[in-house]
Amino acid sequence: MNYKKPKRYFEKSGVVDPTVSYYVPLENVTNMDNQDIKTMVNLGT
Repeated sequence: MNYKKPKRYFEKSGVVDPTVSYYVPLENVTNMDNQDIKTMVNLGT
């Protein structure tokens, strides 16, 4: 079995380029209380 270099990697800092990095869009993320991601971060949940 030969090692294959991954096509994408996890970006740790800076701007994320979706063509070479894994990413999760967070614009529509909500929890069970219908709080958006900014509210969850501000509340520390």
